[in-house]
Amino acid sequence: MRKRTLTLGGALLALLLASVLLATAVSGGSAVQGPTGGGVNVTPPGKTKLAEQGITVGRSYNNDVSRPASELAKLPAKQQPQREAAENATIHKVQRSVTDPVVQSTPANPNMPGTTLNFDGIPFPGVVCNCAPPDTNGEVGLDQYVQIVNEGFQVFNKSTGASLLGPVAIASLWNGFGGLCETNGFGDPVVLFDQLANRWVITQFAGNFPATPITDQCIAVSTSSDATGTFARYAFHMTDNFYDYPKFGVWPDAYYASANIFNASGTAFLGPQAFAFDRSAMLAGTPATFIAGPLGSPTDDAFMPADLDGMTPPPAGSPNPYVSVGTNATWPVHKFHVDFATPGNSSFTLVNTIPTAPFNSILALCGGPSAISVRSRAAGPPTPARATRRNAQSARACWCPWSWWVSWSS
Repeated sequence: MRKRTLTLGGALLALLLASVLLATAVSGGSAVQGPTGGGVNVTPPGKTKLAEQGITVGRSYNNDVSRPASELAKLPAKQQPQREAAENATIHKVQRSVTDPVVQSTPANPNMPGTTLNFDGIPFPGVVCNCAPPDTNGEVGLDQYVQIVNEGFQVFNKSTGASLLGPVAIASLWNGFGGLCETNGFGDPVVLFDQLANRWVITQFAGNFPATPITDQCIAVSTSSDATGTFARYAFHMTDNFYDYPKFGVWPDAYYASANIFNASGTAFLGPQAFAFDRSAMLAGTPATFIAGPLGSPTDDAFMPADLDGMTPPPAGSPNPYVSVGTNATWPVHKFHVDFATPGNSSFTLVNTIPTAPFNSILALCGGPSAISVRSRAAGPPTPARATRRNAQSARACWCPWSWWVSWSS
C-alpha cells in the first residue's frame, strides 16, 4: 500500500487506458476442515533454485479450508490500533521532460452511458487502518460484487447493492489459521473473480513489519461462487527481502502475480519479479506451489500480469503475457510459461518491446477563474491493477491502466 500525505483539496485518481495489442507477443486431497479451519502445515518455506533458467520454486507453508467467511467475521480477532498504511519503498527514477505529440487538445464527447445501480462502498478510513490511499479495487461475480480496500472487504448483492457481509477486516478470513496471515496482514489487497471456475480470489501481503520486511503472501480462494462461504486459505513465504505492491491475474493454468522487490531495509529497489501460483491445487484446497521468474533489473518498470476477461480462454498452453508500463521509453512484453510438474521447463521470456509516443509523467496545468494550479505525478509504479486481457475471434488485446495522483490548491 502506498502512503501519501493528502494536501488541501484532496487527491484524485484518474485512469489513462492504454490499449496494447499483444497478438505478436503471445504464443501459442482437500485439507481437513477444523473448528475454525486450523492450518495444515506442510514443508517449511524452502525454495529450490533452478539456476539454468533463473527459476525459483516455493510452496505453501500453511493451508486449510476455512469455516464460512460470514462466521469467521464474528469470531474474536486481534484488534490493531488505527494507523496509516505501511509505507511502500520508493522506486526513484530520473524524470524526463518531453513534448507529448498525442495529447488531446479538446475533450472527448460525453458518450459514457449512465449507471443502472449506485450504492455506497466502504467509507474512509477503511477497516482496521487509516489508509490513504485505500488501494481500492473490486470485482463482479455471478451475483455478487466484492470491494476490497486497506485492510477490509465487503460483499454486496450486485442486483440490489445490499450488503451481504461487512465491511470486515481482510484478516478475518484467516481467523484460526495462525501465523502472519492471521495476525500481521498489511494490505496491498487484490480481489479477483475466477470466471472459469466461479471462484473468488482474495489476497493481501503480510510480515512482522516494521521490525522485519513484508515477506509473505496470503491468498484465499473460495470453494464456491459465494464470497460469504468457505475459502481455501494459503500462506506463502515469497522472499527474505521486502516484497511490495503485489498484483494478480487469472489465467487457465495459474494465478499469475508480480511484485516489486527491495532489499530487506526497503532502501534499494532490486527489481520486479513475476510469480505463478498453482491454480489447480488451490481450487482443490490442497498444498500449492509457486514458481518465481528471474528477478528483473532495478531499471525495469513494474511487471503486470494479464488478467483474463470474458469466457473465451486463450489457446491451450498459452503463456501469460506481462506488460511493463511505467516511465521508461518502451514497454517490454514478457511471456511467462510455467510447468508445475517439471518446473525446470518454466521460462520468463522477453518477446516484444512496444515503443510509445513521448509523454510526461509530471504535468502542470493552470487556468480557470480561481487560478487553480494542478500538478500530477505518476503513482509509481503507475499500473495499479489490472492488465485486462480479452480474447476475440480476430485479435487478442490487453488494456493497461495508468494512475495519477492529482492535488490542487487555489
